[in-house]
Amino acid sequence: MTTRIHSTWAQPGRLCLGLALGLAILGCNKNKDAATGSQPMQGPQPAMPGPGMPGAGPPPEEVLAKLPGGEEFAAGKKLYANNKCANCHKLGETGSGPGGKMGGPPGRGPDLTSTGANPEHTRQWLADHIRDPKTHKAESRMPTFGPDRISDADLALLAEYLASRK
Repeated sequence: MTTRIHSTWAQPGRLCLGLALGLAILGCNKNKDAATGSQPMQGPQPAMPGPGMPGAGPPPEEVLAKLPGGEEFAAGKKLYANNKCANCHKLGETGSGPGGKMGGPPGRGPDLTSTGANPEHTRQWLADHIRDPKTHKAESRMPTFGPDRISDADLALLAEYLASRK
């Protein structure tokens, strides 16, 4: 006599549904975000929403449209928007830094609207801080942006844009 085990997951339709759900969950952890071209963060990072998740902030296009500064800073502004800096920082009318209106809770990162007015915040200081924030503030929660996340050339453009904010 054979015993037949009845399992709802043994049915072909439900097995396919379970596999599809599992693959969809794994697909949320891709190595590269196709929409922004940004790389995943390495090592322990602060709890912050990822691309496409609730609270992940506004799309880069919306941030870019609201960033202050002229066309001479177009490349730096695009890098700021695509790297989701507005998820943690306020800059002009964008972002969720102190008093921010977009993306997430206020107070995650400093307001960068006039960061270039601080004489200490030279282009080099800003570039070094973006590369490894802990070099300036050991308790910083900001993720590092190593060469695998932002090239040296792009980092220079972003730092130049931020230094112009006076």
